[in-house]
Amino acid sequence: MRCSFHPEREAVAACVECGRGICEECKIELRKRARCPECAQRRSGLITAAGVLNIIGGVFWLITGLIFVALGALFGRAPGAEEPGKAISLVMSVFGGPGLILGGLGIAGGVAALKRRLWGLALAGAILTWNTLSLVFLALRRRDFR
Repeated sequence: MRCSFHPEREAVAACVECGRGICEECKIELRKRARCPECAQRRSGLITAAGVLNIIGGVFWLITGLIFVALGALFGRAPGAEEPGKAISLVMSVFGGPGLILGGLGIAGGVAALKRRLWGLALAGAILTWNTLSLVFLALRRRDFR
């Protein structure tokens, strides 16, 4: 078999994803599996996109949680705040706390995806930030995590 990228060279392996022959120069080993440069690039792109999407979703939830907590504190400390103001403050704080937790887990999941470690955390970050596209990318590339 010949290298698909250098026809004058003998192939030393076949890509595990597309089956093309690859020479020593073209061979990229990922988790002890030989891949051609094109498949290695494509693999890397999906997981990177999933990680970035998780981080964006996490930042969104973190900012939302901070806004809710800040508004809750503002309504609770308003001069002359009566019962309706305190009720609004409580509601804002109740919604703000989970937003902060979701944001933190989304960011942690994004970092895990970018490092290709802890697939479960990366998946949880995608689920908790309601990030369907990231969820699909992570499901497609489960085997590339350590």
